[in-house]
Amino acid sequence: YLMKHIELIKPILIVSLGATAYHYLTSDDTDISIVRCTVHKQNDYTIIPTYHPSYLLRNPSAKKEVFDDLLKLKELMGN
Repeated sequence: YLMKHIELIKPILIVSLGATAYHYLTSDDTDISIVRCTVHKQNDYTIIPTYHPSYLLRNPSAKKEVFDDLLKLKELMGN
């Protein structure tokens, strides 16, 4: 259902929260720690992968990295 929803909504940007979401959307099995904060063009939308909120609960020190990811998202939204 997710891909059908994306097709209907036609988002410009998608933030994938966690490895599972990123892997599902891209079929790329690269570790999330490597691809986070990178821009992936797919079809008519852009994917920004970052850590899942539950990961941040277990690893609070990663909050800075997610903050950087969200700044990247803000930058892309401004363009």
